[in-house]
Amino acid sequence: MINFIILQEEATMTQNNVKHLSVFVNELNREKLNLEFERLREIMRAIIQKAIEEYNRLIFGGLNVNVMNSSRAYKKYIELISQEVSRLLELYACLN
Repeated sequence: MINFIILQEEATMTQNNVKHLSVFVNELNREKLNLEFERLREIMRAIIQKAIEEYNRLIFGGLNVNVMNSSRAYKKYIELISQEVSRLLELYACLN
């Protein structure tokens, strides 16, 4: 009878150890996932920021208006670029 009680106690201790280990592993995995998610957010921020800067460079610097066929085409071009910048800014805001 004493051996049975000892075995029951050991089984209970083992179950508790497994539960604690499971909780520890889950927390560790959650931390790793959070770190990876934050790293990916930083990468996305950098990509979006670079795209925004490139669009701004196209709009405000070095854009040769003479290349455009008409002012209407130029306005449409600027409108499309502005829409893309707005979309990128929304994405950027979602990452913060």
